[in-house]
Formats: sequence, structure tokens, C-alpha cells
Amino acid sequence: MDDKTRYETHPEVVSTATGDEIVLLSFRTDTYYGLNPVGARMWDLLGQGASVDTLCATLLGEYDVPEDVLRQDIRAVMSDLDAQSLIVAQEG
Repeated sequence: MDDKTRYETHPEVVSTATGDEIVLLSFRTDTYYGLNPVGARMWDLLGQGASVDTLCATLLGEYDVPEDVLRQDIRAVMSDLDAQSLIVAQEG
């Protein structure tokens, strides 16, 4: 996964808030996936199209965490979301 590639939420995935977390459901794969509050914020940003770089820059301004730790965590979540077909790379 390239840090500059922009991703967006898959069109066949719906999300619902459960408190400060989000639960995702893929109609295509019947996959359920839960995101904690930081993951929920990532999901919100992905709804507008975002890269790992964009997510990192935005979340660094919102959370008190070292950049290298945040970037590693973002990559891990993004890789998992991609593996579960919950996000797609934007074309162009």
C-alpha cells in the first residue's frame, strides 16, 4: 500500500455508529468489521477520499501520538480494510 494512493469507502459497505465506535457491513462479502473511535475518524475521512499521508496529517492534529506510531497504525488498519474489501483505491 502506497502512502500517497487515495482510498475511499467501498460503495457496497454501510456503517453505523455504536457509541463512539463504528460497525461496518459489506453487502458484497457479508463482512462485519468494528472500528474504535480513531478508526471511526479514519472511516469518516475515507468517505471523502484519503491517503495514508492525508490520514496521518489530519490525525496528528487531532491526537497526541508520535507520527511514526500513528503512521504504522494507520497502515495496519488500511491494509486490513483493503484485505476485507471495505475500501477501494480511487481511480485517476
